Formats: sequence, structure tokens, C-alpha cells
Amino acid sequence: RLNIELIVNELYETTNNIYSAWLARPYVKDKEFILINGDDIFHKDVLKRILHCEGNCAAIDETLPVKSDAMRVNINENGCLTAIGKDLSDDITCGNAIGVYKFTREGGDLFFNSIKELLDIGKSNVFYLAAVDRVLSKLNLKAVYVGDLPWAEIDFPEDIPLAIEVAEKLMNSK
Repeated sequence: RLNIELIVNELYETTNNIYSAWLARPYVKDKEFILINGDDIFHKDVLKRILHCEGNCAAIDETLPVKSDAMRVNINENGCLTAIGKDLSDDITCGNAIGVYKFTREGGDLFFNSIKELLDIGKSNVFYLAAVDRVLSKLNLKAVYVGDLPWAEIDFPEDIPLAIEVAEKLMNSK
């Protein structure tokens, strides 16, 4: 049985998704949890791969080149993320974090402590991945490669045609 809790950030216009993630803390504190961006659609096997990964994990589309507005990642030889952000240069970018993450109980503690530190210094209008990036060395966030599966993210109106195409593929697949 899947327990899903939809959390609405009434302050999103001024706080971005870092505060949205913070609002989820009481629901997932001291638990393993999956964090999915609300603007993503993806093949069910993305979630299966994340669930079967041991430890903290991020779904990564390793297909290159990565779009300029993507959430870019650098990955070390052990398959763990060493940097994440929209400002990574092409020469160190190994893929795109598609917005599906699994955190262990300990990983969740690191994540939420990092969010709290950023919020305490007034950084409420940034992506929650700024908090992840600060603790990557402790988090051991493993890359789970999903570039062979259909997915889409809807950030801009021009993303809608691809999202429709992906949705049609997903609805027509078994």
C-alpha cells in the first residue's frame, strides 16, 4: 500500500521548492521516503529502480548533451553525485537529475538539517537541491540511471508538447 501525502506550499511565490520540501518534514521525519517533483511525469520503472537502490539515490538521465536549464549533476567513479545545480559547466556535467529521489532516514536528517540551515539564513527562495548539494559528501547520493526510459518535466509552456508525447507513450505502454 502506498501512502501519498500532497502538501501545498501557500507561500510558493516567495519561497520556491526548498520551503515546500521543508513542509514535508513532519510527514517523513525518521522514515525512508521518496521525493518527487510535482512537474515530472515518468515511466513506472523509474520509481522501481529508485526503490530497488540501496541507500540515498537520485534518478539521473545520463543522455548528453544536457539542456541548459536542466538540474545538472557531476558523478564520481563510485556512481555518487559530487555536485548538483543548474549552473554546472558542460565539461563536468554527467547528466540531468530528473526530480525523483530516495532518502534513507539518516539521509533525510542530513537533507532537512541542510534546509533548516539555509532557511535560517534567509535562503527560502532557492531550489531544495541547494540543500542537497551542501551535504553531498556525507549523503552518498547514488545515481540511478534512467535515460533509457521516457520522462518529461514541465517548467515552461514549450515543455508541454514533449510532456504530451511522453504521457501518450506511458498510457499506451503496459
